[in-house]
Parts: sequence; structure tokens; C-alpha cells
Amino acid sequence: MGAATSLPDQSSKEPPSQLPYYIITGLSGAGKTTILYRLKLGVHTTCAPSLSENLETIEYEYNDGQVKQVFNLWDLTEGSSRALREFGTWQTHYRQYLRGIIFVVDSVDHNPFIMELALGRLSAVLQKQVQGMKLLPLLVLANKQDCPLAMTVADVKDLLRLEELPNYKEEQANELEALQSIYPDEYEEISTDPGEFTILVVPDEQDGDDTYAMKLHVKYTETYPDTLPEFSMDMEEGELDEEDFDTIMKKVTEAAEEAIGMGMVFSMASIAKDTLSEIIVSNMERREREEEEKAQRELEEEEKRKEGTRVTVELFTRWKTAFDSEMAEKERIEKGLKKDDPKMLKPTGRQLFERDHSLAKSDATFMEEGDVDVDIALFERELVITDDEDDNENDVLRNIRSSD
Repeated sequence: MGAATSLPDQSSKEPPSQLPYYIITGLSGAGKTTILYRLKLGVHTTCAPSLSENLETIEYEYNDGQVKQVFNLWDLTEGSSRALREFGTWQTHYRQYLRGIIFVVDSVDHNPFIMELALGRLSAVLQKQVQGMKLLPLLVLANKQDCPLAMTVADVKDLLRLEELPNYKEEQANELEALQSIYPDEYEEISTDPGEFTILVVPDEQDGDDTYAMKLHVKYTETYPDTLPEFSMDMEEGELDEEDFDTIMKKVTEAAEEAIGMGMVFSMASIAKDTLSEIIVSNMERREREEEEKAQRELEEEEKRKEGTRVTVELFTRWKTAFDSEMAEKERIEKGLKKDDPKMLKPTGRQLFERDHSLAKSDATFMEEGDVDVDIALFERELVITDDEDDNENDVLRNIRSSD
């Protein structure tokens, strides 16, 4: 197997070397380690199955030594869960140094079960690529082609179902072509590599003169559609409550997650359009209900005002008691019973005449030349005072006569 070297320190933020890294993997016995040391030493070596990972720096010259390549080749042991974990870790931390994957297949082994295991191993490696968000070139090496019973390259390709491997660029290009056809006016291209664009989302329903429109901004990732694209929603026209906007984003995200593995942008745009229309209709209906309820309350208040207060026995009794009390108080005031009230001590006209006799003759001061002075005595005969009358009522008249 050659001299074993220590593996990279996974806790380090920098790899031991900034040279390009390639990973060689496959099932046990496929010839991975043999290929590694053929490249390292330049000679064929017979190796026992590896029990641990191997990492070697390869210096390779070609074109008569005019071109020299130096890179690190990492041999991952088949079935090593640690190797797969480390591969995922390197995808995350050191992906800028990884350049490709070599998957070795034993062309002599015709056992279908072995080929299924190889397919499973290949799928696991490719899945790690997706999780690491790093697409690496893949070389499937059909080893031992010099053996008489070796399978052809076409057979290996069919058994590993390589035609079914995702071609993300092709899938993305096909979806872009479809989107441009579906949204000829709404689609706006930003970039072609990676695919980045916006789609104007206009709802079927509008709120009167208030118009609404949103823009769906999408940027493909390397592994789209096996992973979600980068996307956002922005209001192009109109304003939405934060709660309504969050509802649209939530439904668009759910639609995207449900469609992982296939083109999902059309579904995202359709959900955004339908949800925005539902929100507009819901807001219109709510506003109409509020206006109707307000009009009903105003009508009820107006009818109640016209109707007045319904008379009940209790209300009438309370009113009658207050009325009787008011009338009694008024009668007491008229009879002068509130003598302790200074306001009630103001003299009446009769009292003024009794106190000042000159008031009875005061009109004479306003007489002018030519006015006739009437002797009141001439009219005394017409005044008959009976003993039955109240003497107090004629005191003013007697006083006037006595003063004359």
C-alpha cells in the first residue's frame, strides 16, 4: 500500500497543503490503492485491501516533462463511515481546494450484488456533494480493462445507471426556457451563470384603485433542483401587513420544499399569486363587513334616538316623584315660605306703596301744561267697601286718603 501518511487534521481551519485535492474511492478490491501508488511511484504494485485512508502528494509529468502537475490524492477506504464524515467535513471547510472525485469500479466482477453495492457507494458520495453544496467533477474509472472477462465501459455505465445522474445545468436551462415561455412579460433575466432572474407576480384580484404586485427573485444554486434556490419576495406595488407578507413567504417556501428534485419556480410563483389574491379578497370582505356593521350601528342608534325612552312603571314613578317635589318647591317659593332666604325678602309692589305714600302721587310730577288734574274724590262714591272684605287689602287706599 506504500508508506502510510497521517490524514489532514479536521479541526484545523487550513489544510496541510493548499495544493488541489482529489478523492479516489470505490468498493474494496476495486484497485484504488494500486492506482494511487502507480501515480505516486510510477510502477505497478500489488496491494492488500486497505484498512485505513491514504493521502499522497502526486507529482505527474507529461508531454516529455514539459507539463508538471502536483496535487494531493486522498484514498477513502470503502465502507468507512469516518471517511464519509471526513469527506463531508472537507466539503464544508476546504471545498475551495477540492477539484474532483475518482470512483473506481472493478470491471471483472460481474456479480450484480457487487454492482448494486458500488451504486450505493456512488450515490452516498454524490449525496455528500449535495449536502456540502459543492459540485465536483466525477470520473468513473472502469479498472482492470486489460483482463479478458472485463465488462465493457458501456456495461459499467448501464449497471451504475450513470445516465440517470442529475445534470443540474441542463435541468436549470430547461426550466429557464419554460419560465420565459410562461411569463413572457413578467420574466426578467439578471444573470445566466448561475441562473438569476425575477418574475413579476400580479394577482387576479385587485382592491379597487389600490393595485398590488410582487416580485419573486430567484437565484439557482449549483445543485438546484435537488436543493432550494436562493429566493426572496418584494412588494412591487401596494403595501401588505407584516402578517400577510409572512403568510405568503411561508406558503412559497412550503411549495418549494415539496417540489425538491424537480423544477419548482413555477409552483412558487403560482402559490405567491394565489395567496396574494386570497389576502386581497379577504381584506376587501373584512372591510365590507366592518362598513356594514358600522352602518347598522348608526341606524340602530338613530332609531333609538327617535323612539325615545320607553316608559315603564319604575321610570314613571321616579319621574312623578321628582315632578311632585319640583312643584311643591315652586309653591313654597310663591307663598313666601322661604323667609330665611335673603332673595325672598325683596318687598312686593304693595309693600312699597305702604312704605312710601309719595309713590301714589309720583305721577303728578310728569304732568305738563294743559293736563287735567282729576279729583279722585269725585270717584269715591263708586267705591263701595263692605265690612266683609279684608281690611288689609284696602290699607293702601286708606293711607292715601288719610294723607290727603
